[in-house]
Amino acid sequence: MGETDMIKKKPAKKIPPKRSYENEFYQELTRVLRAFEMLEYWKRLPQKLQAKFAANIIRPMRFERDAASGVEAGVVSALKNDIKKIIDDCYLDLKPYNSKCALHDFLTAGVSLLGSIEMFIDATNDDFGKWVDFHVILTSMLNKEHRNPIRMMSVHLDNMCLICTSIDRAYYWIDRTNHAPTHSEAYTCLVYTLKKNPAEKTHATIDGKSRPVYRLGIPERDGVQWASVSVDISATGGEKEDGKVPVYIQVHALERLWERLAPLEKPKIQALLYAAFENPEFSRGPEGSHFVAFRYNDVKIGYLPYETDGAMAVVTTFLLLTQNGTHEGNALNKEYGLSKYAKTYFELDRLHTFINTDVYQDEELKALFAKCGCDGLFHVWDKTDDTISFGKNYAKNLKKIFFKSNYYRRRR
Repeated sequence: MGETDMIKKKPAKKIPPKRSYENEFYQELTRVLRAFEMLEYWKRLPQKLQAKFAANIIRPMRFERDAASGVEAGVVSALKNDIKKIIDDCYLDLKPYNSKCALHDFLTAGVSLLGSIEMFIDATNDDFGKWVDFHVILTSMLNKEHRNPIRMMSVHLDNMCLICTSIDRAYYWIDRTNHAPTHSEAYTCLVYTLKKNPAEKTHATIDGKSRPVYRLGIPERDGVQWASVSVDISATGGEKEDGKVPVYIQVHALERLWERLAPLEKPKIQALLYAAFENPEFSRGPEGSHFVAFRYNDVKIGYLPYETDGAMAVVTTFLLLTQNGTHEGNALNKEYGLSKYAKTYFELDRLHTFINTDVYQDEELKALFAKCGCDGLFHVWDKTDDTISFGKNYAKNLKKIFFKSNYYRRRR
């Protein structure tokens, strides 16, 4: 046949080694014992007792999605990646031992050791006192709220659910359960199931027109907590007695919040919006409108005008303190002759003007705004870092409209 045909063999497919939870857990156990200076006492335990410790495997967590509620696979994937980064990169600072313990290791071996000590260590052990002290330390870490790693993880998860949440689309929240060992999965772990609650949409008549409105709530560990407010129903002509009614918000109000409160992030604004109705501070606007104060860091920075028809309260817009239609904004008009056009042109209806420009550093301007009750806008957060870059010449140009005012000239 002449030359022999060369037959190329396909390269053998590399099969990754099967993951060994036992080996991984033993390494985690060793690292935790070393961090807490207990490795010496661990080595003194009989091998059979060490084997019992090592068999009490705990995995840190498992993520699942509640497909029945319509949770998207992409949202779960994003949460997994974020949480994995947190537990892989974060460390607990163990000051008494001058060492650090990886959060991932503590959530597995640390929690496992707590149960193992209770089950397998008794007074016959030569180092009984040391193991009891170790148990007390681990228990203390889990009982102190600011140090509890599991609670820390839950807080991170709650914050991430808030990031995924959108009032006019859907609310995401976490349901936490425990997975008990089975024949196929012989380990204990926390199971975090991501659930989804679609936005509750209805219609309300505002300014004589039917407009879509969305129910206001916030995701928490047991589901969505819906905002409600006590309203004098009799004053609205309704047939019900005084009581609580659900709070809704129209899209226009949401848009004004995102626009006027930048650079605050959307999840933070949504949380503040709910908080405004959790402990509401009611007032009446200059024209008799119903107001609820909007606060950030316990500082009032604006108002949420709302209307009620006896069945619901509807937030219609958001007004920064400086805007027309608020007592503070009208005081600026009266005191310094500021027009609505001037406020818009110099963006006095935007929070960033008071925190991201040199207006924040101008004591003279701050005093002028404080005189009309707008000083809270300068206390949204404390900027003590000299490296922060402020917009330049903003204060200089803004002063021009104050200097042009006859009211201001008479007071100089």
